[in-house]
Amino acid sequence: MLNKHLSNKIETIVPVIGELPSKADFEAYERVRASGETNMFDVGMVEMLSGLSRKEIIAVMKNYAALDNKYPTVRKS
Repeated sequence: MLNKHLSNKIETIVPVIGELPSKADFEAYERVRASGETNMFDVGMVEMLSGLSRKEIIAVMKNYAALDNKYPTVRKS
């Protein structure tokens, strides 16, 4: 219950832009970011490495803080 309560509080603090991307999208984006293989602003390369579409990548970028708060273990793994 406490975790759900905190999650709801965090979502009110960190604005979500558009629809929040899925956990799987965030994980794919994070794998590329953590690998250090490319500059994350090179969206074409991130597309190739992650399998995400340009639209999905931009959605993750815009909502990075909200995703990191919602799925804190993704960035840590």
